[in-house]
Amino acid sequence: MSEADAPGPSGVLFDVQRWSTEDGPGIRTTVFFKGCPLRCAWCCNPESWSPRPELGLFPERCRGCDACVTACPRDLARPAREPRSACEDLGACVAACPHGARQIFGQAWTVEALLAHIERDRVFHRRSGGGVTFSGGEATAQPEFLRHLAERLREWGVHLALETCGHFAWEENAEALACMDLVYLDLKHMDEAEHRRWTGVGTALIHANARRLRQAGIPLILRLPLIPGVNDDAENLRRMAAFAAELESPVEVLPCHALGVAKHQAIGAEPPLRDLKPPDPARVAQVQEALRGSGARILG
Repeated sequence: MSEADAPGPSGVLFDVQRWSTEDGPGIRTTVFFKGCPLRCAWCCNPESWSPRPELGLFPERCRGCDACVTACPRDLARPAREPRSACEDLGACVAACPHGARQIFGQAWTVEALLAHIERDRVFHRRSGGGVTFSGGEATAQPEFLRHLAERLREWGVHLALETCGHFAWEENAEALACMDLVYLDLKHMDEAEHRRWTGVGTALIHANARRLRQAGIPLILRLPLIPGVNDDAENLRRMAAFAAELESPVEVLPCHALGVAKHQAIGAEPPLRDLKPPDPARVAQVQEALRGSGARILG
């Protein structure tokens, strides 16, 4: 029985990563939910934006063998190096391609199937002080699926962490949030207009949810995805440090990277920041020192 065939509530994931060591304490299983309310210009996982499975094409891998064309039951597939066709994401072409030029981003999972998958890692969770991290995309965009998973894993005694953009309906996610041992919340930009410019949404709901998390007594770590020329100016760092001090929450600085450019192209989108360059270690250290100097407690 496949993950999609097992009984119980279901959701759409685009990855389940085992042996993760950067998404919380210890060795973790990181579950990447598909679907996100933000459209960050620097996003490294643009395949996570849509809540539905979608076809990704990698033209540089295509050899023009036409195996995809032969396999398509509706005669819609075309070689990946040709212009995108009106594919319906049925997946037959993906299985037929011998060169990995086609990939379906996203798969339906039931709670029971995912729990069985996670069960294999529980010994590593216990020995390392690790657990399960819900990431994305945005896990809170699938509140029912998240709640069922969190409640079942809580019954197992698993340490649970959530990585979130903070833009979610609190009431729909309150029960799942109550199960969390740790929440990482991204602060992309402190200015309302700039945040909307770069992500498509404002800051009000995100800041309100950060405050509610602290009021609920859920351990909270704020994260700054460091984007040179976007959010590393002195005023933004000062405002972020003040917000962190208000919440009495530490800050973790995460340097951006350019891994999302190829994925944007794979799903037929133009990368908004095609020339994005990661900040060098010296700049990261400067930003950390600026935050620290404004009163923030820095992790790392």
